[in-house]
Amino acid sequence: MLSSIATGFGKIGVFATFLSSGGVLYILDFGGVYVGEVKKEIADNLLYYRRKKGITQRELAQRIGVKHNSISAWEKGTNAIDIEVLYRICTVLDISVSDLYGRFGKYADGDLSFRERQIITAYRNQPEMQVAVQRLLDIQ
Repeated sequence: MLSSIATGFGKIGVFATFLSSGGVLYILDFGGVYVGEVKKEIADNLLYYRRKKGITQRELAQRIGVKHNSISAWEKGTNAIDIEVLYRICTVLDISVSDLYGRFGKYADGDLSFRERQIITAYRNQPEMQVAVQRLLDIQ
């Protein structure tokens, strides 16, 4: 059952149309970018980051609470990933959603790693510590 359709500028910096159904986010249009390219990018990056982390499909599946054949289907780009599962994958692999989007996600975060973004967020959220950090890093 269709729960919502939204059109607008997404985090990745391009015009996109999304369809949400049963907790799964489908990208209908990516502002002139072929959706198949985005899907392949996510599939390739999931495979890359899982291997980089040194875990098997079965291990990742157990850690995020899905069947191992789901991981295989996602890495082949044949199935869509539930948005909640996507966040669990990113947590286990210690990456951001933008990392999974690869070149399409770089519009949002540049080349910063997940850890670098965490540090920046913590810095911004603790103004009382900013002077100490600047002094430690010898920033005038």
